[in-house]
Amino acid sequence: MLIKSFPFEAKVDLDKNEFEGYASTFGNRDLVGDIVERGAFAKTIQERFPKGMVKVLWQHYDPMGMPKHMEEDSKGLYVVAKVSKTRENQDRLQLMKDGVVDRLSIGYDVVKREVDDSAKDRTVRLKELKLYE
Repeated sequence: MLIKSFPFEAKVDLDKNEFEGYASTFGNRDLVGDIVERGAFAKTIQERFPKGMVKVLWQHYDPMGMPKHMEEDSKGLYVVAKVSKTRENQDRLQLMKDGVVDRLSIGYDVVKREVDDSAKDRTVRLKELKLYE
């Protein structure tokens, strides 16, 4: 499983134990030359999300909750997540609300990609991703 980290501006509702925002955005070249393309999450949203196969994890390990809504729009992968009501998660949500935690990571496998070695910097266009978290 691979991971990617993205700047994250979350809307946090402490009363509902929820947060929402973009887990990934399209068209941005990351440090290793990858670009997530529009449509990369369509199949995984259709197949894995309804079956509860995409989780919300803290630091790719600790269970936090489940996404209750996922969709691709023109900007990226938009997620609304329900977080389990634990003391640890209340602290984590507060850190998100305060802007202390300002990045979100996804865990995925690459299903389809296009590699462009023609330019000075290698570019990998991620066309389809299997999302785990």
